[in-house]
Amino acid sequence: MFQCKYCHTSFSGNTRNNIFCTQTCSNKHTAHHRYEKNSIVFLCDECGIEKKQKLSVFNRGSKHFCSPKCANRNKGRLIIGSNHPMWKGGVTDKLHKLRATQEYKKWRLAVYKRDRWTCQICFIKCSKEVIIAHHLKPFKDYKELRYTVSNGQTLCRGCHKVTHKEIGLATRFQSKENSL
Repeated sequence: MFQCKYCHTSFSGNTRNNIFCTQTCSNKHTAHHRYEKNSIVFLCDECGIEKKQKLSVFNRGSKHFCSPKCANRNKGRLIIGSNHPMWKGGVTDKLHKLRATQEYKKWRLAVYKRDRWTCQICFIKCSKEVIIAHHLKPFKDYKELRYTVSNGQTLCRGCHKVTHKEIGLATRFQSKENSL
């Protein structure tokens, strides 16, 4: 059994050098690829642009792209959603959903602005990478105060870690079911 180089179906021998299953596949392949001396002109599998490449490089892969941008675009489409190795069935816990809302983002920004982007414990002005909007009364326990600016405090990551050590690991690392 052989596999057609164009349509990838299995077939028994006795065709054009056992490369294509039918003359139609051979013609389509020839139309899709124009061979030149030691190189090939092909159509990009992503955008359809014609590209010339050395034959030795072309024969290395089954998919052919005109640029790394097209290759990445194609690869990205293949590994999204259920095709991604870390896919867990489209499950996003409630806490992450709440913290992704516009209301939460507005609350966080309002806390930063009120505190002038400065940690309220060590009084160091924070950059975007190290700043945290901390809830004075826990997010999970006081649903009515979640988006109240007076319940927020700007902290740097270091002070935030210390704050949660003082509060206790039991309140910070509860199971997701108990967090809301």
